[in-house]
Amino acid sequence: MVGDANAGLVLSDTIVLENTVGRLDHMSLDTARRRLFVADVGKASVEVVSLFDPKGITQSLTEGFSEPQGVLFVPEFDRLFVANGGDGSVKVYDGTTLSCVANMSMPATDADNLRYDAAQKLVYVGYGDAAEGGLAAIDPSTDAIKHLVSLPGHSESFSLGQTSIFVNIPDAALVAVVDRASGNVSSTWPTGMATRNYPMALDDENGVVFVGFRQPAQLSVLDMATGAELAVLPIAADTDDIFYDAARRRLYVSCGAGELHVFQQHSRDSYTLTSSIDTRAGARTCLFVADH
Repeated sequence: MVGDANAGLVLSDTIVLENTVGRLDHMSLDTARRRLFVADVGKASVEVVSLFDPKGITQSLTEGFSEPQGVLFVPEFDRLFVANGGDGSVKVYDGTTLSCVANMSMPATDADNLRYDAAQKLVYVGYGDAAEGGLAAIDPSTDAIKHLVSLPGHSESFSLGQTSIFVNIPDAALVAVVDRASGNVSSTWPTGMATRNYPMALDDENGVVFVGFRQPAQLSVLDMATGAELAVLPIAADTDDIFYDAARRRLYVSCGAGELHVFQQHSRDSYTLTSSIDTRAGARTCLFVADH
């Protein structure tokens, strides 16, 4: 889909992934080569989809994955990072040859979401179980873990702010705020009656954190400084990804119930649902690329 200034999202093309098995998870884009990387949890593979080819998949990476969940392509280092939920490993692939060049083990299983900090040149990965989790900062120039951040449970989606990292920890029913200077948790925001907080996005300019909940199905808008709730928006069930489109002041929320919501932002505490696009059951994840 492509963004339109007036029409919201417009379907531009459909690619059928015929050889996938079971649940698809997160995605990442290699813009220069027009390749989309898709984590296929059921097939234990990463599908490499050529956006030049209307037939879709051009290669399937299957080398030793264990529930691949998070994928992140970092063009600055020409590296593809794959987080594995089954064994907690992060595998690194050369972007040109797509050969595995490194394999790192996290301190616990369920490695999941990946983010790139362009300013610090670090790749962050969330991992852990219900009792103990964390974030690992990986140096992509050496493919080695640089430091760890301890968290009170498995980290789901997290967002890198200017001075803090905001982390969803659904097992503990809270959002953890990590001070980027010290690497320690500076505060926690209990989520109250809302639970199963999985996706997250930030609007740094307006100082808000967007958190998606599955129970009840809602999108909460939180003050970035205090965690105070500014707005609550109803959404469809089983959400797993949120993206903020700063240029258009929009939110894109994908839900496994088979809907992709588009919210228009009027102010930091005012939003309107402008459209809900039918996808299909189980389509929990999505990817928004601002400059594509």
